[in-house]
Amino acid sequence: MYHCAIIGAGAVGGLLASHLGQQQTVCFIDSRIAQPAQCTIKVNSLSQGKIVFELAILPDVPRCQWLIICVKAHQVDAAIQSLDLSPATNILLMVNGMGSHHQVLKHVDEHRLYLASNTHGALVNLKSSSVLSVEHTGLGKIDVGAFNKQQYPPAELASLQASLPPLHWHPDIYQALWLKLVINCCINPLTALNNCKNGELLQPNYQAKLKALCQELSQIALLDGVVLNSALLLSTVREVAFNTAENYSSMQQDISHQRHTEIDYINGYVVSLAKTHHAVCRHNVALVQQIKLLEKQYE
Repeated sequence: MYHCAIIGAGAVGGLLASHLGQQQTVCFIDSRIAQPAQCTIKVNSLSQGKIVFELAILPDVPRCQWLIICVKAHQVDAAIQSLDLSPATNILLMVNGMGSHHQVLKHVDEHRLYLASNTHGALVNLKSSSVLSVEHTGLGKIDVGAFNKQQYPPAELASLQASLPPLHWHPDIYQALWLKLVINCCINPLTALNNCKNGELLQPNYQAKLKALCQELSQIALLDGVVLNSALLLSTVREVAFNTAENYSSMQQDISHQRHTEIDYINGYVVSLAKTHHAVCRHNVALVQQIKLLEKQYE
């Protein structure tokens, strides 16, 4: 029996697998393959140094305590719809943005669904059918909570906490998810539209835009029952931009490589929520429109 199965053999998936694999049995899941295969993971970890080991890639989910999903938000449904999910398996959804949990709930009961916010930075150096090389670019943390806001963590979480420090349990995970969403709403589209690194958003010409976004996002978050101070949000966004100054955001990379972005689950989620409450959301609407215009140029 495996302890963890991971869908998403990318930067975050590779980082998680390398840390979990030190103490737990771990495998990747890829429903596109017909037969089990092997993958060599090479990770330059900021906390553990160089990690190299092999793990299995399986076409379906084996018996396991946790299935961790860390693909792009728009890939969640396709990634799990053909899998045979055991009633005993807990699902941990660790994706950018919000809203993709609705796709998971089509396949599992809500009491088995847990949501996570990850602030570790990671980039793929090399990816082939048999090798995944990952660079751990920023130390962060993982916040976990239940979709249905249960007060106490499941007993199985203890093993994840031992392998993935720091990992924190939240009786209400939505506060942490919204904070991560705000950061993504500011940094991702602006770096994608301006083709720049995160640190360039600290320049004076971006400050008015960031302030307006944080004010608007705090207002929309309140409609979702989440209280966020706009001044503190702006300070947090600037801090993240400073700490990841030399990094390119995932959305900048998607646009640069002409890939579909996660805009619908980041600023697009905010826009949809605003529409539900008949609220004005012009700054986020504008960013969604601009990113989609870029996407249309290469679709």
